[in-house]
Amino acid sequence: GEAKMARGNVRQALNLFQDAQRLADTWLGRFDMGRAYLELGAFTEASSEFEVCLKRRGEATAVFLDDVPSYRYLPPIYYYLGRTQEGLRSPGDAESYRTFLTIKERGDSDPLVADARRRLARH
Repeated sequence: GEAKMARGNVRQALNLFQDAQRLADTWLGRFDMGRAYLELGAFTEASSEFEVCLKRRGEATAVFLDDVPSYRYLPPIYYYLGRTQEGLRSPGDAESYRTFLTIKERGDSDPLVADARRRLARH
């Protein structure tokens, strides 16, 4: 699914993510489905997936079920949730961007940081 997303085949990617979720309900699967829904403009569905990720944030520490640290996957949830809230015209988007930027305060080279700053400046 991630390879399909990278090539711009978002609908196919979403179908693959959904198939995978039917086999095993994983945190990373929810994250990927949320991103796909966001790209398709399905903001309500994206918001639902990102909210589940936040409720299950502890799983972000072991996304791959091994000893490789994976908590780095959690901060982008706030960025993508902000984008989703922006699409829904929800006033909560600014708070999501602020949370993301607080966590990533030293992430100047991260393109999501630059985009979040730009989006927050519009408020």
